[in-house]
Amino acid sequence: MRLFIIPLFCTSFLFACNKQALDTVSATDSTAMPFTQEPSIEKVPNDGRLYVSQDGQYRFRVLEENPKTRELIFKNDVSGRIYSMHQTISADGARYEDKDGNYMWLKGDNFMFGTNGTETANGTIAR
Repeated sequence: MRLFIIPLFCTSFLFACNKQALDTVSATDSTAMPFTQEPSIEKVPNDGRLYVSQDGQYRFRVLEENPKTRELIFKNDVSGRIYSMHQTISADGARYEDKDGNYMWLKGDNFMFGTNGTETANGTIAR
């Protein structure tokens, strides 16, 4: 009987200590953020699409395209600048714009890039 009581006591003690440690961390850590599970977002995988302007001055690489949030993130490989744009209304193709007025219009394999309605570059996807 004694052999059964000692392991039972030890197991109960370990569970009690573990619960107390968890309660102490959550009660005393004022910077602790509540755990929230990231929502399941269907993202288009980074397929390495690279759009090159006709004059070769611009090279835009798609880093992420998220159809749920309608966001496009891409990088100008020449300047290193990263753009984060949200999809806007377009009669044809997909048009994205950022808060600074920069836009990227994708239509099939072609693109147009500009600022405040003025086209800066156009070209096609690199193969």
